[in-house]
Amino acid sequence: LHVDTYHMVFEEHDFLGSLLACEGLLGYVHYSENNRRIPGLGIIDFLNVTKMLARIGYDGPIALECVPDPDVDISGPLGASYAKNLLQLVHASGAFRS
Repeated sequence: LHVDTYHMVFEEHDFLGSLLACEGLLGYVHYSENNRRIPGLGIIDFLNVTKMLARIGYDGPIALECVPDPDVDISGPLGASYAKNLLQLVHASGAFRS
Protein backbone atom coordinates (compact mmCIF):
# COMPACT_ATOMS: atom_id res chain seq x y z
CA LEU A 1 0.00 0.00 0.00
CA HIS A 2 0.91 3.63 -0.54
CA VAL A 3 -0.48 6.30 1.76
CA ASP A 4 -0.51 10.02 1.09
CA THR A 5 -1.19 12.30 4.05
CA TYR A 6 -2.62 15.03 1.81
CA HIS A 7 -5.48 12.78 0.72
CA MET A 8 -5.84 11.10 4.10
CA VAL A 9 -6.52 14.36 5.95
CA PHE A 10 -9.58 14.94 3.75
CA GLU A 11 -10.81 11.39 3.26
CA GLU A 12 -10.15 9.44 6.47
CA HIS A 13 -12.38 9.70 9.54
CA ASP A 14 -9.64 8.18 11.73
CA PHE A 15 -6.30 9.29 10.30
CA LEU A 16 -4.07 7.34 12.70
CA GLY A 17 -6.41 4.35 12.79
CA SER A 18 -6.11 4.13 9.02
CA LEU A 19 -2.34 3.93 9.34
CA LEU A 20 -2.68 1.26 12.02
CA ALA A 21 -4.82 -0.78 9.61
CA CYS A 22 -1.88 -0.73 7.16
CA GLU A 23 0.42 -2.64 9.52
CA GLY A 24 2.46 -5.15 7.53
CA LEU A 25 1.09 -3.89 4.21
CA LEU A 26 2.59 -0.44 3.83
CA GLY A 27 5.24 0.03 1.16
CA TYR A 28 5.45 3.77 0.58
CA VAL A 29 4.46 7.00 2.35
CA HIS A 30 4.02 10.56 1.09
CA TYR A 31 4.25 13.33 3.66
CA SER A 32 2.22 16.16 2.18
CA GLU A 33 0.44 18.97 4.01
CA ASN A 34 -3.22 19.81 3.61
CA ASN A 35 -2.13 22.99 1.79
CA ARG A 36 0.63 21.27 -0.25
CA ARG A 37 3.27 23.39 1.45
CA ILE A 38 6.30 22.06 3.33
CA PRO A 39 5.28 19.55 6.01
CA GLY A 40 4.85 21.43 9.27
CA LEU A 41 3.23 24.48 7.64
CA GLY A 42 -0.32 23.16 7.74
CA ILE A 43 -2.64 21.19 10.00
CA ILE A 44 -1.32 17.62 9.81
CA ASP A 45 0.27 16.29 13.00
CA PHE A 46 3.33 14.67 11.43
CA LEU A 47 4.85 13.82 14.80
CA ASN A 48 1.93 11.51 15.58
CA VAL A 49 1.95 10.17 12.02
CA THR A 50 5.63 9.32 12.42
CA LYS A 51 4.96 7.72 15.81
CA MET A 52 2.23 5.56 14.27
CA LEU A 53 4.54 4.50 11.45
CA ALA A 54 7.05 3.47 14.11
CA ARG A 55 4.36 1.60 16.02
CA ILE A 56 3.40 -0.48 12.99
CA GLY A 57 7.05 -1.19 12.19
CA TYR A 58 7.21 0.79 8.96
CA ASP A 59 10.80 1.35 7.88
CA GLY A 60 10.32 2.12 4.19
CA PRO A 61 10.66 5.34 2.24
CA ILE A 62 8.95 8.56 3.18
CA ALA A 63 8.73 11.04 0.32
CA LEU A 64 8.06 14.73 0.85
CA GLU A 65 5.48 16.07 -1.56
CA CYS A 66 5.17 19.84 -1.54
CA VAL A 67 5.07 22.82 -3.83
CA PRO A 68 8.44 24.53 -4.26
CA ASP A 69 7.47 27.67 -2.35
CA PRO A 70 9.28 29.99 -2.72
CA ASP A 71 11.59 27.69 -4.72
CA VAL A 72 13.05 24.20 -4.60
CA ASP A 73 16.38 25.39 -3.19
CA ILE A 74 14.60 26.63 -0.08
CA SER A 75 11.64 24.27 0.29
CA GLY A 76 13.65 21.08 -0.35
CA PRO A 77 16.17 21.52 2.47
CA LEU A 78 13.52 22.89 4.87
CA GLY A 79 11.23 19.93 4.24
CA ALA A 80 14.07 17.42 4.53
CA SER A 81 15.24 19.01 7.79
CA TYR A 82 11.72 18.88 9.22
CA ALA A 83 11.33 15.20 8.34
CA LYS A 84 14.78 14.36 9.70
CA ASN A 85 13.94 16.08 13.01
CA LEU A 86 10.68 14.11 13.26
CA LEU A 87 12.50 10.83 12.71
CA GLN A 88 15.15 11.75 15.28
CA LEU A 89 12.50 12.63 17.87
CA VAL A 90 10.66 9.38 17.34
CA HIS A 91 13.85 7.31 17.29
CA ALA A 92 15.00 8.99 20.51
CA SER A 93 11.70 8.07 22.14
CA GLY A 94 12.40 4.40 21.38
CA ALA A 95 9.24 4.10 19.29
CA PHE A 96 10.87 2.52 16.25
CA ARG A 97 11.27 -1.23 16.41
CA SER A 98 14.80 -2.59 16.10
